[in-house]
Amino acid sequence: MLKNKNALLWSLSKEDHRVGYLFGSMHLPNLLSSQQMGQLHYRIDECTLFLNEIDISKEMESPINLELIINSTPSNKLISSKLLVKVQRYFSKTVGTDVSPYFQLPPFLLHMELSKLLYDKGKESDNMLDVSLFNYAHKKGIQTGGLEDTIEHYKTLEKINRTDQVRQLRGLLKNLSKSRSKIKRLAQMYSDQKSLQIYKSSLKQMGKLKRPFLYERNQIMSQSIVEHINESKIVFATAGVAHLHGNKGILKSLKKEGLNIKGIYL
Repeated sequence: MLKNKNALLWSLSKEDHRVGYLFGSMHLPNLLSSQQMGQLHYRIDECTLFLNEIDISKEMESPINLELIINSTPSNKLISSKLLVKVQRYFSKTVGTDVSPYFQLPPFLLHMELSKLLYDKGKESDNMLDVSLFNYAHKKGIQTGGLEDTIEHYKTLEKINRTDQVRQLRGLLKNLSKSRSKIKRLAQMYSDQKSLQIYKSSLKQMGKLKRPFLYERNQIMSQSIVEHINESKIVFATAGVAHLHGNKGILKSLKKEGLNIKGIYL
């Protein structure tokens, strides 16, 4: 039985042989210390394959035009202009950023972009944690790839009911100062490596979005990890930390596939 232990990094072994690692990332600028990053780099060096949720190298070479693959209405067609003006003024005053171009994004993606800005005070984030780890692996000459097909990853948004997307976005926008405090608390939980608490918090906030955004993708990513391990790859896989725990989480799925799982406190 898998113990509900708080950890961001998990070792994967089979028949007493290390076959890889699973790391719970967060789609925010790097929240880890240089010492913690050094520990992750040490583990990446042991591996022959580095996997993000999607293949970042392909996305860098040929950026995805989301408008061509996602049939979704822009947020400025779904949210009142009065509220969007308020949002624009808030970000202009607090972080000096014009966020109006983001209003063309679907609600779910707008929520993600504004959350990053709320946390990082509008700084350019070339220091995103998952990208930083990818850059290290790439520089070391380690093969890289993705746990999910890039287009299918983004098309997940089409499975999320538009009403649910809008409700979640409005919740963020109506009180931006309160939303920023929530994001800061979440970031602190991550810095404290409280992965289980982050999972529970995310589960509560997602509501109906759990199935398309967590459960279905968890199955795809866990199967991808197993397939690469079966090809004799030593894998370092990264996925959003909320994907790790729970009866339908990646850790439980890997356990069912016969892998031994052990949390590593950084």
